[in-house]
Amino acid sequence: MSTVRFYDFENRRVIDIPAAELAPGSVKVQLNGSDEVVWMEARHLKPTSKPRHQSLSPELNEAIRRIKDCFQEQNPMAFEEWEEGFRFDAHPEKEIAYWLRAAVVFRHHAQHETDPEIRAEIYSLVGCCLNANRENVLRIFDGKKLGPQKAQAIIESFYGNP
Repeated sequence: MSTVRFYDFENRRVIDIPAAELAPGSVKVQLNGSDEVVWMEARHLKPTSKPRHQSLSPELNEAIRRIKDCFQEQNPMAFEEWEEGFRFDAHPEKEIAYWLRAAVVFRHHAQHETDPEIRAEIYSLVGCCLNANRENVLRIFDGKKLGPQKAQAIIESFYGNP
């Protein structure tokens, strides 16, 4: 049985749990003061009080615009909100690169899809790929309409063939 490191918010400690018990919406995080990356329920995340970066380069801002445009239907935030979110990241250039990869995968799989619920599930699955490794992504994805073959194709597009 595969286990993962998980931050138990109520008891304020890191524990090992079976990977199959990861709740939908769980994300990987790096805890303050530690190099260890662990899983945590996203509902317990709290933003830091101020961004780590005063501003981002014009090249990164252009990449953020492309991300925003790709995901506008599912995540209709203003450019300023996207940009501010990336300024909170320790390494915004890496995070933006992950999101650009997610945009390519989303566009590829959603471009001919007319059902908005399936497009939303594609977005959700791509978001899970951003927050999980290949082995755990389906444990946190809570899709109902996508179907296993389409879900697997999206996962392979995101991570590459095993």
